Amino acid sequence: MSDPTAVNCELSLLAPRFRDAVSAALAECQTTNTAQGVLTAKIYEGFRSTERQAWLYAQGRTRQGKIVTNARTALTSWHGYGLAVDVIHTTKYWNPCGADAQANEDWFRAVAEIFKKHGCQWGGDWTSPDTPHMQWGRCTASPTAGAMDLMTRQGVTAVWASLFATAGPASAATANTAPEGPAVGFATLVPNGFFSSAPFDLAVRRSIRTNNPGALNISTWQRDYPGFYGSTQPDGAGNVTAIYRTPEHGVGAWFHLIAMTYGFGHSGEISLRQLAERYSGTNSPDDKVVAAYLAGWVAAAQGQLSPDSTISLGQDQAVLILGKAMFNHEAGGATPVHDDQILYGIMGERNGTLPA
Repeated sequence: MSDPTAVNCELSLLAPRFRDAVSAALAECQTTNTAQGVLTAKIYEGFRSTERQAWLYAQGRTRQGKIVTNARTALTSWHGYGLAVDVIHTTKYWNPCGADAQANEDWFRAVAEIFKKHGCQWGGDWTSPDTPHMQWGRCTASPTAGAMDLMTRQGVTAVWASLFATAGPASAATANTAPEGPAVGFATLVPNGFFSSAPFDLAVRRSIRTNNPGALNISTWQRDYPGFYGSTQPDGAGNVTAIYRTPEHGVGAWFHLIAMTYGFGHSGEISLRQLAERYSGTNSPDDKVVAAYLAGWVAAAQGQLSPDSTISLGQDQAVLILGKAMFNHEAGGATPVHDDQILYGIMGERNGTLPA
């Protein structure tokens, strides 16, 4: 058993892209002058073991001292995944400017701005601030149920992959644009499957022409998702839709949204009403958009779903029924994407096997 009192600041235990971001941010801090002088920052703590997290949680509860964490276990803290670090001053630790509380806060804020430039989030931005805390920018504030489930079933490297923190450069494609050069590489990963090679043909429904059956609007995480190509120009409703090289990648992104971004996990359960609320972006069961999604999906499912259905995300056939209902709704009719393509995308997301 590891010593729970021992602090670990070894960068090699961090997720590869997060480690690179932390290293780059620290290097920039050493050359950045502020009113308080050069930002000589260092990592106080990175990865935390199960024993270490439990020991810290006990402080202020069953052991004397001030409460320092609300994460009961390593599963509920990004430190336990190698996706968070605590940053302090090299020689003055948590009080880089001595007794001046405002100057101390300004110092941490200046350090945080550099970490943000390198793709990290700052705990100082939270409702309950944690000023030394920096974490990988793809993470939610705390690990979701989906991340914890994935960690338990497949280990930390699977979580890193799901949050695009494994080794390799980030996608260079930006919002509202397609990569430079000819539109090549559009394909299907399943023999004789459907795919579109004309993502900007406005005569075709956007979910079909973009190889994005769920018609997902662009978001930051999608730019690093396997198979991402670019995005459309805004339509009349302001929708900017992600474009994928294959429909299977588009299906995988749709499943990733539900399982990881929404936090229900690859094998969890979600009700159709919950999904409609999240998909609409309102989180309100009484919103008209939620009602429209529910009605559209139920109609497209042709009797296989009701507004009160609960979907088991670990069962391929259940997710297939849900996917077809949602994809049919977005396509305005039967989706041209075959069942085996949908299942390929679901399994590829679940297993992390979709090609880059």
